[in-house]
Amino acid sequence: MGIREENRKYYREKILIAAKEVFTSKGYEHTTMEQIAEKAEIGLGTAYNYFKSKEELFILSMAENMADTTEINLEDIQYASGNAAEIVTDAIMKHLKKMNWVNKKIWKMAFPVILSSMKSDKMPIQEVLKADFKIMDKIRVLINQLKAEHLLPFDFDTPTAIDLIFGALFLQLSLYVYTEDSTFEQTCERIKADIRFVFNIK
Repeated sequence: MGIREENRKYYREKILIAAKEVFTSKGYEHTTMEQIAEKAEIGLGTAYNYFKSKEELFILSMAENMADTTEINLEDIQYASGNAAEIVTDAIMKHLKKMNWVNKKIWKMAFPVILSSMKSDKMPIQEVLKADFKIMDKIRVLINQLKAEHLLPFDFDTPTAIDLIFGALFLQLSLYVYTEDSTFEQTCERIKADIRFVFNIK
């Protein structure tokens, strides 16, 4: 990696870290690009060289946060309960709790931008999808560990289970965003029920 590319990576990460801090402390509506640039100790023009808008910066900083799967620590998984569905559910819930700092109004803004970015080059959608891939990869490893612990049959269809869990997460989070009276807690309960169904546990 050349010096120029190293500098670009350095400033990009610096801006994302600053954005995450400002969005978290002030909320989306009360955050400006000027505040983010000031927090990152760079000029406003430099910030716009890396990110085209506050919306793009918000979504990418949120995606960076979601891609961090440190909450799903497979080494700390407890298998004593013997309940595969509950073990997988617990791992996913620990990760989803990070999302609750973003209110529904912001998610409603973010969803169309994320979806529309799939049809253009204005938003690096790969950065957003990276979060989903990392989470699902952790769950795949966990399911295989459950097989090794004999808590799931050896022939349990892991790829299909992953697809169903991913679909349930996307559907329920979409319903949460677009259903006015749906709460985050209710959404989590519906996700838990969907995961139990995947593992065929009543």
